[in-house]
Amino acid sequence: MDLFSIMASPEAADELSIKDLTGYEIVAQLVAPGEWKLPLLDISIRVPADFTEGIAIEDLVADSDRLIRIWRAVGFMLSMGSTILPYEALSAPANGLPFNDALIPVKFTAADNVDLTLAAILGAGIFVQDGHRYFFSRSAYLQSMPRMFSNYRPNYRQWSSIVYVDSGEFHHPLRLPNPAQGSCVYKRYIPNLKKIFSLRMAKQEDFAMWASWMNNPRVSKFWGMANDEDKQAQYFAQILSDKHVYPLIGQFDGESFLYTEVYWAAEDNLSRHVPINPFDRGFHLLVGEEKFRGPHMVAAWLQSIQHFIFLDDVRTDKAMLEPRYDNAKLIGYLTGAGFHKDREFNFPHKRSAWMCITREEFYNNWKVGF
Repeated sequence: MDLFSIMASPEAADELSIKDLTGYEIVAQLVAPGEWKLPLLDISIRVPADFTEGIAIEDLVADSDRLIRIWRAVGFMLSMGSTILPYEALSAPANGLPFNDALIPVKFTAADNVDLTLAAILGAGIFVQDGHRYFFSRSAYLQSMPRMFSNYRPNYRQWSSIVYVDSGEFHHPLRLPNPAQGSCVYKRYIPNLKKIFSLRMAKQEDFAMWASWMNNPRVSKFWGMANDEDKQAQYFAQILSDKHVYPLIGQFDGESFLYTEVYWAAEDNLSRHVPINPFDRGFHLLVGEEKFRGPHMVAAWLQSIQHFIFLDDVRTDKAMLEPRYDNAKLIGYLTGAGFHKDREFNFPHKRSAWMCITREEFYNNWKVGF
């Protein structure tokens, strides 16, 4: 059973139940305000009657795949209901978290044969503690366990040391090999659209589709490769082999509609014009299919691309774009997503606006539902 398929058809937000592949049944239910005078999510963790042996949740810590499935389910259920309690409803900050972080009070109960320990709760990385109280934190959930949202191991998980190398005129950290062509690197259910958004690495078989997008006059205005098959083929072959770029295809429910290039900014011409840190990431993008245009679509895929960037390497503190300075529509979308224009500067071929967002700004301004 695919957990993402279960997520695509959730029950009502006030009572959600997902039976995990491990055999645990996890129920999150909204109960009446109690001693905290706030709505409370009561998380009950059980095992079915046919499980005769006791199972300790703490034993799952060593089995990351099973643990991820459990907390992915819990986090999804809570993030779906996170609009019931904006953080402003709390009388005082918990753990100094910012006021726009959605925090939901949580009470844990468990069946007799489930060992629910403090380490198992806090070790999940999606709950925070304030005295004797526990809260679900949306931003903590979004940052915890990157494999909740992808099927490959992000950069920092495989390589914690930093070795610097020179590539021509660029001095930068040595990067891990790119994910395999065609592999999925990000996947998330979008509640407001009732669709699953995913990002996968581009592959040679995508060329015809990609070229058709480049031939669209709306796209060609900014990419400049319309109806030049030789130029398109040369560019696409080069980008598939470029070690400093992830060429990615965006999809809704498996239907391709978007192309984006996520690149290491320290190895890009951009670093000649603006100050860049070693793990900053930039991205270029285009929407190729007309039916997936519109502000409601943009809010979902733009937030998801940023989420992927900050999950892929915990050392990345800033994401950026450098659209043409007069691309008012894209700059407007970026501003609405939390980006700010640091400055304008001149490339040889265009005048650009440097649009940036930091890791802190992104997670503190997550748009619920998208």
